[in-house]
Amino acid sequence: MRPERALQQRFTETAERFRTGQVGAVINNTLTVTTSGGASLTVPRLATWTPAVGDVVVLALTPGGWIALGKIA
Repeated sequence: MRPERALQQRFTETAERFRTGQVGAVINNTLTVTTSGGASLTVPRLATWTPAVGDVVVLALTPGGWIALGKIA
C-alpha cells in the first residue's frame, strides 16, 4: 500500500471512532443522544460531568460500544 493511502485510511478509521451529538434525555448515568448523522443512541457517560438535555457531547467508540466523553464548551 502506498504511504499516502495508508495515511488516508488511518485518518478515516480514527474519524469513524468519534461523533458529536445532542443530549435528548438523561436517565441516571445513561444518555439518549441524537448524533450529527441523525442516529439516536443510548450510551453511558463518564462520571466527570453532569449532563443536561440540550448539551452537545463527544461520543467515542470503544470495544464495549459508544460512550459519552463529555460536553463541548
